[in-house]
Amino acid sequence: MSRQALLIGALMEDDLVLERSLTRFGYGTPLHAETLAAAIERYGRFALDLLVLPLDAVDDASLAAIDRTVWREHELHV
Repeated sequence: MSRQALLIGALMEDDLVLERSLTRFGYGTPLHAETLAAAIERYGRFALDLLVLPLDAVDDASLAAIDRTVWREHELHV
């Protein structure tokens, strides 16, 4: 069973290099979400191992939400 990654942001949707790199490290085809809010909603429905997001597009409240999620789910890497 391959690990699952979620990529946040429209620019990452067509990033073939990133997808190939994830595949090389044992991840399946990544899921995509346009926004952090959509990613948080989607996280509740899927077991994720890796969350990839552009830090310059995330505000303090969003970073706190990610931090709380990582504390609850010790297997999620950001």
